[in-house]
Order: sequence, then C-alpha cells, then structure tokens
Amino acid sequence: MGSPRGDLISTVLSFFNSNFIQCRCNASFISFVPKKDNPASLNDFWSISLVGCVYKVISKILAYWINRLLSSVINIHRSTFLGGRGMLDIVLMANEIIDFMKKQKEERCIGQSEF
Repeated sequence: MGSPRGDLISTVLSFFNSNFIQCRCNASFISFVPKKDNPASLNDFWSISLVGCVYKVISKILAYWINRLLSSVINIHRSTFLGGRGMLDIVLMANEIIDFMKKQKEERCIGQSEF
C-alpha cells in the first residue's frame, strides 16, 4: 500500500485515462492526526474524514478545464456566462429597468436580439 497522496494521484490519473472511477473510491477514509507528541489515547488525535475526496479532486480538475474551454466557445457578450455574475443578475437588471421606465411615464420600447 502506497502513501495516501500517491494513491490519490494514481486514482485521479486512472480516471482521466479510462473515464471510469473505481468502486473503491466510494469508500470513506478516516485519518487520525496527532494533536501532540506521543499521543496516548484517541482523545489525543484529530479525526479527519476524507469522504468523497477523490470525487472532489476530479470535479475541480474537470471544472477548471471546462471553464477554460467555455471561454473560447461562448461569445463574450453572453451575459449569463460572465465571470462573477449569477444567472439571475440579468433578470434582476431587466426588472429594475422596467420599473424605472414605468416611473418615467413615457412610452419606451425594450427589445432583445439573439444572434
């Protein structure tokens, strides 16, 4: 059995080579880290749960690469995909604009175009 770091790296690489996550990755791991030198009982340890850590690592790697790919595929003017904005920001902005226009009591036109 190798080190936890080596096992994690080999499991992640295995996923990217085979597009398959091994069943053993569903297992939960608990690691005990000593709180002080020469621990004598379980109270002298911190327990760290590593439930699903392989899934988290793989999903973060995939999200990073998808984000890089999407920036080259999606037009920069597509407001839903602007960094730092939520999907509902445009809806809220449109609602504010409509409220403002109603308060002005002048006839105005709002349009949207899709290319």
